[in-house]
Amino acid sequence: MTNPFSNIKAVHLNNDEIVNFWVELNDEINHKKFLDVIEPTNPRPLIILGGKGSGKTHILRYCSYSAQKVRAQKSIEHENCVLTQIKEDKYTSLLLELGNFQFERFSGSKLDKAVWEEWYFYYFNLILIEAFLEQIIDLQKNGLEDINLEKISNMYKEYFFDSEEVLITIDYIYRKIRQEHKKIDRAFSRLRTGFKNSLDLDVIFDTRSNIFYDISYYILEASDSLKDIRFLFLLDQFEDLSKEQQRFVNTILRHPKFSERISIRIAGRLYSIKEEKTFSDNEKNSYAEVTKKYLETYLDNSKNYKQFAINLIKKRLDRDISNLDEKYLTDSFLEFDKLEIIKKVLSIHPESKDRKYFLTLTKQLEQYSDSLNLSPKEIVIILNNLFCPSDPHKEKENIWLLYQAWSKNKNLVEKSQEIKNSMEGKFKNIHDNETLRHLSNTFYFQICREYSITFFNCGLEKIIDFSHANPRNFMLILSEIYANAKFSEETMFDNNNPIKCKTQDKAIKSASNEFWRYAIIDIEDKFVVRMVERINSFFKAFRMSNKPTEKTLIAFSYTGKVSEESEQILTKAVNHMLLIKKSISKKEKNNSGTMLDSYSVPAILTVKWDLHIATGGTFQFKAEDIELLCKGEDKDWLNVYKEYISRYNVPFNKGKKEQEETKAIPYTTPSLFGDTL
Repeated sequence: MTNPFSNIKAVHLNNDEIVNFWVELNDEINHKKFLDVIEPTNPRPLIILGGKGSGKTHILRYCSYSAQKVRAQKSIEHENCVLTQIKEDKYTSLLLELGNFQFERFSGSKLDKAVWEEWYFYYFNLILIEAFLEQIIDLQKNGLEDINLEKISNMYKEYFFDSEEVLITIDYIYRKIRQEHKKIDRAFSRLRTGFKNSLDLDVIFDTRSNIFYDISYYILEASDSLKDIRFLFLLDQFEDLSKEQQRFVNTILRHPKFSERISIRIAGRLYSIKEEKTFSDNEKNSYAEVTKKYLETYLDNSKNYKQFAINLIKKRLDRDISNLDEKYLTDSFLEFDKLEIIKKVLSIHPESKDRKYFLTLTKQLEQYSDSLNLSPKEIVIILNNLFCPSDPHKEKENIWLLYQAWSKNKNLVEKSQEIKNSMEGKFKNIHDNETLRHLSNTFYFQICREYSITFFNCGLEKIIDFSHANPRNFMLILSEIYANAKFSEETMFDNNNPIKCKTQDKAIKSASNEFWRYAIIDIEDKFVVRMVERINSFFKAFRMSNKPTEKTLIAFSYTGKVSEESEQILTKAVNHMLLIKKSISKKEKNNSGTMLDSYSVPAILTVKWDLHIATGGTFQFKAEDIELLCKGEDKDWLNVYKEYISRYNVPFNKGKKEQEETKAIPYTTPSLFGDTL
């Protein structure tokens, strides 16, 4: 079996694979499906935004005419007739990747800016008409036979400047448009290479009329077979257009023609929008209100994403392994047995007093014995009360409870006795609480760091969690696991011999690094990358602190107002998927709630920085801290960093206020993700 996950990008899949690997979202709570992203029969124009790997390209290609042809071929009912498939779907669509047309050519010193814009408008109409006609011609080869040529001829005379006395057919108009396209490309090449200093060309239709709407509409109207069929222009890679070029697309988007038959869908990455204005100040037409949709909101529900991910595996393996169930897939990946950590520590240091974390605690108690008013004998009592020779993890819990008491100026001898009584089942069981359960993974992680034990990230559930809401990351991790397994002579999806933890961990770390490398490759602002590196290092220091916070920290917010420059740095980090933005509720003293923006680390990047994957609390900075985080010198940010971290390390920075806790509300639509343009 070759690597079934090697093609992680939809752009690399052929049309058959786009259909065969399609997995629909089954969100029974919010009733969301991926086809709802496109809303193929809705007349309103849409802008569809998604980060790298969010599934945007796959969704667009699945809804395209090319995929409709594949589905028709696979359907017995449709008898290999794409026209029948289109009638059932009630739409057909044309997918164009705007990055393929070299629109950057429409600039330079040889022509005035206004002249370049006119040629861009003309050329854009030209390529839309050409692609539309090419699709109609293909439909004619596949059963479309009733186009009224008299209507086509009348349309041609109405919109085109020449008046040749020939039979006007779809094929004739296509050749005319294609010839014009090639003529302009040739003229541009001569201009760029210096053979010409101007574009001495005629045009065949009005450059500012958005004629592609008219041509498309009248051809659709000329066929009874296409009656009641909506035509969608799917324009992807919006980020490849300049600000002025986007302004033109915004104009045709917000001022549509023939909305009862034709709709436009613009698609791009989260950072793709550079301009929201149009060339018209007139009142918007009907259906002109543009809706923005964000793909990440469709996959954010953990339960839905888990089932979606399981189905993705099944689709990729369908050709080689049939009748897979979730248990079989889960059993194919070993999970990390944390008892191995305990066994390792016991083998190195059988006695509690020799264990590294107790040696550290002993030094701390001795160093601050005066301020704690502790005698050497009392220090020994404290340590003996915390010992649990057979369970290093329990000892880490005990030490954390002691640190918590230390930070609150409580009597440590009394606290250690309370901890001992709890272990022995006497009086109140202070070990049975949600905080310690939440910190359990962190305690194991700290032990591993102290003893140089590898903390393995593994297990199918973990893999799904690390790729949360990003199908490409999921495919990337599985592809890396497959490659590593093959190298180590392991067989993937053989649950009698599940993939080793070491193999999985190596692949997950490799995928995390690859995501980081690919995410930052097109970020020009160096402050964005530096800010993300700073905040992740900050959270890592918290995880390794003496008294990790009761709530896992991989998220932050701030109070007050920051500069526009800092806001832009945060926004760029979100748009490039280096941070996730949500809204959180903050309780004020008068019990009134206010909403704050919260920024958290994506699951895939928690691996790179050794962070806990789950978001618990949200660390609240002041506005001036954010300014230093985003724009400050290293030494100034380091001062802020040390001040906050010192509150969670011995001697707990006495006199400093504890952080306010903010509780994350359920994920709905992030405040970054507005509803309309």
